[in-house]
Amino acid sequence: MDPVLAAVSAFGVSVVSAVTQVVPIEAYLAGLGLVGGGVGLWLVATLAGVGHAVGKLAWYEVGVAAHRSQRFRDWLERPRVKASYTRWLAAFERRPRLVLVMVLASALTGLPPLAVAPTIAGQLRAGRWATVTCIAVGRTLRFAVLLGAVALVVDLA
Repeated sequence: MDPVLAAVSAFGVSVVSAVTQVVPIEAYLAGLGLVGGGVGLWLVATLAGVGHAVGKLAWYEVGVAAHRSQRFRDWLERPRVKASYTRWLAAFERRPRLVLVMVLASALTGLPPLAVAPTIAGQLRAGRWATVTCIAVGRTLRFAVLLGAVALVVDLA
């Protein structure tokens, strides 16, 4: 398979996967690694990581926009929710980079799920491009490990 075509397709599928969460990008990349034979690992991992970050930008914007929603503001007025939200907001205000560490950890490990981490980052007003960068770096490394593991299995078989 042509490495450029593989990388471009990985980018596109990764964006769709990040936005819809219906297409599992890890499964796609594993399949690509199995049939790709010599596909540029870092090229594919990087474009898939950047694609995932681009897709997650939509979820970040959902978090930012949530503050304009009356429903969200009403939800925040619940005593338990307000106490928890205030506590987390205060922690992140004392250590603003902590939210980016959480996003990076989420991008690398999936804990907390990357489905919610960008939304939380948006709600807590973390920097947009710093958040996207953390997602891109974390996902690129995660995808490189996945593709490397698949290449190792293929080589051993």
